[in-house]
Amino acid sequence: MIKWLLGLFFVATLLFGKNPAFVQEVYNQAQFLDSKFNIDRKIILAYVKTESDFNPYPILLKTRNTARAKLAFDGLKIKCKANEPYLAIYPINVVEAEFAYDIIQNNYDFLQVLDYDFGIMQLNTRTIKGYGANEKELYLDYKKNMLFGADIIRGCYTMLKSKTHISNILECYNRGVSISHLNRSPRTYLARFLENYKSIK
Repeated sequence: MIKWLLGLFFVATLLFGKNPAFVQEVYNQAQFLDSKFNIDRKIILAYVKTESDFNPYPILLKTRNTARAKLAFDGLKIKCKANEPYLAIYPINVVEAEFAYDIIQNNYDFLQVLDYDFGIMQLNTRTIKGYGANEKELYLDYKKNMLFGADIIRGCYTMLKSKTHISNILECYNRGVSISHLNRSPRTYLARFLENYKSIK
């Protein structure tokens, strides 16, 4: 999942993050997923807020050449922000989101892409390949993005509940299932998650 520096990137300045009707739709989807996966909707919403601040279309690109990638997206007039080795990309609507996604897929080598996270729950491309799902659909449809995000949350709990403590289980979404890796966490992600959890109504 998305790395700790998302907190630097995903500020609440984009259209959807300011749209109460869209935020309510996200809350409704979280309630549906609460019933489907038996995950407290507040937990799902806390991950949404931590990962994207209710913005449906961000992409966090990890690249060997951040300067080149930034130049490309600046040239396309798509808002982005660099912090080596990452480029955070902020499409403002579904049309621009699809365009940005296609640019990445069609210029993988030129952009020197290493990895990326996408959508409202910042699903990781390598994780989603394991599902065999249509990645572009999961990116452009926030409900499907949340569905897979909730499945990952549930998977973290199921896999780790008898092996480690709650802090590691909560950070699994961001850091993966390796307990040794989780144990080395500085807990910055966990701190943001817990702060966001407290803010969810």
